[in-house]
Amino acid sequence: MKTKRLIYTLNGAIPALLAVACRNDPDRNDPDRIDTNTENSTLSATGGERIFSVRTNIADWSVTGETDWLTVGKKNGDTVMLGAEINTGAERTATVICIAGAASATVNVLQERLNQRQSLALLVLFDAVSALPMERWSGVTVSGNRVTRLNLSNRNLSGTIPESLGALSKLMANAS
Repeated sequence: MKTKRLIYTLNGAIPALLAVACRNDPDRNDPDRIDTNTENSTLSATGGERIFSVRTNIADWSVTGETDWLTVGKKNGDTVMLGAEINTGAERTATVICIAGAASATVNVLQERLNQRQSLALLVLFDAVSALPMERWSGVTVSGNRVTRLNLSNRNLSGTIPESLGALSKLMANAS
């Protein structure tokens, strides 16, 4: 009786083991597959990074689509990182393609343009409602009607310093 149970158990286990072994066979007949968790990704006008996930049955997959304004790269084994700087020009688009064997998946990337008119409007509004002249703004030092120092410590700020600060031509580096 014990012999029959052992034979029945082995008969059930052998096909299961063969199925698992065949699934990992490099000569498999499964079609190449790749997909992403998004078809579209939007980057902020102020720049920054976005990630999306990739699912594939091919271990060695690649990603392309880098442009003069968009950086694209694999992060970890199943993630793609997109990055861009501030966009002061027109809205920008790019196509990122993930490739796994004969399969591919496309992600359309959009970066909005910075609305400088709105940004300036907020500055004008702040200036209009503030009883303090710019020289008295907290963290701003002005000399000869030019900003010479900015102290933004303890402001809980994060992110990339915008290129537009380059317009503050009299800004001096803080020695501390």
